[in-house]
Amino acid sequence: MSSAALGVCLIVVARGTLVSDFGVLMTAYATGLIVGLVAGVGAPIRVLRAPAESVPLHGALYAVHLTLVTVAFVVLFVVWVPIGLTWAAAAGFLFALGDTLQNYAQAHLTSLNEQRAANFLVLVHRLVPLGVAVWAYVVTGAVAMSALSAAFAVPVILGVSFPLRSALAAGVRPLHRVFSGWLGYWAYACSATANQFQLPLLSAVAGSTLVGLFSMSSKVVGPITLLTTSIAAVIVPELARRTSTPPAFASLYRKLLAVCFGYFALVLMLAYPASMVIIALAGSQYNAARYLVIASIVGAGISACSQGFNAKLLAVGAPGNATWAMVIGAAVGLLMILAMGLTESEWMLCLVPVVSQGVVLSVMVYAARSVSVDPVRARRVADS
Repeated sequence: MSSAALGVCLIVVARGTLVSDFGVLMTAYATGLIVGLVAGVGAPIRVLRAPAESVPLHGALYAVHLTLVTVAFVVLFVVWVPIGLTWAAAAGFLFALGDTLQNYAQAHLTSLNEQRAANFLVLVHRLVPLGVAVWAYVVTGAVAMSALSAAFAVPVILGVSFPLRSALAAGVRPLHRVFSGWLGYWAYACSATANQFQLPLLSAVAGSTLVGLFSMSSKVVGPITLLTTSIAAVIVPELARRTSTPPAFASLYRKLLAVCFGYFALVLMLAYPASMVIIALAGSQYNAARYLVIASIVGAGISACSQGFNAKLLAVGAPGNATWAMVIGAAVGLLMILAMGLTESEWMLCLVPVVSQGVVLSVMVYAARSVSVDPVRARRVADS
């Protein structure tokens, strides 16, 4: 339901705003995500594996992540003022800040097995902006970026408040443990920023209209991956607990892969009809994005498959292996966008999501198969 709410929200916003304004919103969002992921020292990933740590880190991770991300976004807003901090840009930054804090909060609660609170947070996180966007469009026939900014501020507040109680209970010390063995998790988190460079690069080599079309197609279908991403996030702590019993680990891992690939088959079958619905809902101004939408849906389905292998790598404490997969795939996508701009071959843009995600999946499969579940190594990683 959360995935559907995000998809519908972005469709309503795309329909109720100018294509160029939507492009600014999503470019600011991508920039904010980059800042948040870089500043977050890999805490949202590290906390998922907290059940395998020898010392509780929930409080320390919460404190460090919140402090660094808050400072980074304050600097981002200040730097952007002379550039031109429009309401569209402000909404994009708040959207990114909310997602950054929510990603940590949800992982924090999931690792503590507080599934009810995590699920509630996921739902409210998406329903509030959706409600505001739909209300604005129904009442005024447009979606004001100022109203959207206020809506995106709500997830920011929730992302701070929901993990606060358990963080205080765990205590924020020892803080230095957060920076022990953190580089692998930070590198993994930063690798996720590579795809966020697509919109800024596209802005540099193409017009704002094409950026808006690409933004709509990639972001509206993005929620397709949220289901398997959420499942994988829930499974990672349990897989981490089972590293000491390889047969139990393997059983759960096989079930996860079956779900991911079954989901991909379903997405593939629904790609074309789903694209028709999305274009119809977004409005005639996005007719030119039809093939982009189909390609983005297929790419999202491929990404869903990667989540299963990614979960294994995180659970056994090998985030670096997953990092390489995402970096290589993102680099391929960025090179394709650059080539598209240099040759003015706009049709190449449709290949970006499929090819780049295909590369990620291929490398991820290889990396996951090269890593075995070693109980001795698992205990050593937990004690490091």
